[in-house]
Parts: sequence; structure tokens; C-alpha cells
Amino acid sequence: MNKFLAIPLSLLLLLFCYSQEINPKIFENALYPTIMVMDHENQTGGTGFLVRSTKVGDKYRNSIITAQHIVESNGPFQVKIFKYKNVSEIDSEKAFPLFIYALEEKQDLAIGVFETDEKLPVMQIDFDHKVLMGSHIFHVGFGMMDDARIDFGQITQTKTSKPEFLKDLIRTNAYSMIGDSGGPLFETNTLKVIGVCRAIRRHKEQLMNHQSYFTDIKMLKKWNEECDNALEPLYTEKRSMPVLPFVKMGLQKYKFKLPS
Repeated sequence: MNKFLAIPLSLLLLLFCYSQEINPKIFENALYPTIMVMDHENQTGGTGFLVRSTKVGDKYRNSIITAQHIVESNGPFQVKIFKYKNVSEIDSEKAFPLFIYALEEKQDLAIGVFETDEKLPVMQIDFDHKVLMGSHIFHVGFGMMDDARIDFGQITQTKTSKPEFLKDLIRTNAYSMIGDSGGPLFETNTLKVIGVCRAIRRHKEQLMNHQSYFTDIKMLKKWNEECDNALEPLYTEKRSMPVLPFVKMGLQKYKFKLPS
């Protein structure tokens, strides 16, 4: 009897090991371009992700997408960029001043810019995704402002209808927590962004961490159209990087250097 059991059990073990294999590109495409967003006192913050890094003069101008509710105060804000060794171990981190260029309260989206001396990794956005309930996904976030995590799961609703305050959001069963807000949601097969972390379901005083909600990334495109395509240069290489956000960023730096 034991001999007969050994064969199917070994097959199950092989299947389990195979199912746990990780696409190595997940780190380059998803982990490395995910950044931490914090206020200047390191008291509150969340997650964001890089969507453009373009050299202008002797600097690289970078833009990020995050959630509006983590940058709705007056700031100033900063981003923390992490470098990794041995694929996923943090090697170093560095903070840069962040200028919040555009806010969209209804969809809980925000776009910010900052400058660096070197080019940074960026993510690909999928505005044409056609995911279904059961589609495999993962998201990256700096929950509790700790080290970044990658959490896997499935889509449990592509367009939420109830409750009303979470209407139209993508619902998943991927574990999420405070600090993940603003982080990217990916479709596992494409490794492209399909959503932005927005909320966790609450029942009375209990957080239901395995019921997480994401703004569909298609809302970014809709927001851009409402702004007469003024936002597109910040997340696509099709057009020249806009100057105005970085002029305003320079003025912000000057503002916060004024003597009291």
C-alpha cells in the first residue's frame, strides 16, 4: 500500500513546487520600480510606483503614480528609492523631495515628480486589460512602512457594485494592509499594472485584509482625457517630459528653505 501511495504523493509534491515558481522578471518589472512615499517627518505615508524616468540636461526627471489620500495634506513629501542585491535583499535606500503635481479625489489618484542623478526602473501600464473573476494577480506595497512585500491572489470582482463607497473598484483576495495604498496591482501573466491600491474592507472594527480594493488603472486614462491629455507626458514616452511640474518643484524647494 505504501508503494502505491508514494507515487501520487511525489507527483503532488512536484506539482506544488512547480506552482510556486516565481517569474524572475517580477523583481525587475514590479519590485524595483515600487517606491515609498512619506511626509517630510516620516510620520505617515504609503506606496507609489515609477512610470517614467527621462534624462533632461544632467538630471533624470521621474514621475510616479500613487493614491490621492496619502498625499492630500500640505506636505512636503519625499520618496524613498531602494536598491537591491541578491535579487530581493535591500542593499541601500535614498530619499528625494517629491512634488505632487496633480490630484484626483474621486478616483483617489495622484501624480508626483522628482529628480535623480541616475535613471530609475519604471513599470508598464496596461490600459487594455481584460481580466476576469479568478484571474491571478499580485501587488507590491510598503505595508506599515516596512520593507516592500509581494502578495499574490486572485480577482474576486472586476467591478464592485456593493458597497456603494467602493463602487467600480477591482476587488481581490490578495493580502493588503495600511501603507500599501498607492501601490501597483499586476496581472500575473503580463507583469503590467492594472490597478492602484486604494482600500481594505472593514467590518465593524475589524479590517478584512484579504478583501482589498484597487482603482482600475483605466481611470488614469479617463482622468487624462478630462485634463485634455495634459497628464499623458508624465506616464508615457510618446511625448516630451513637461517642464512645468519641475519648475513648480523648484519653487517648492525654495519655499521650504525660507527662514522662519
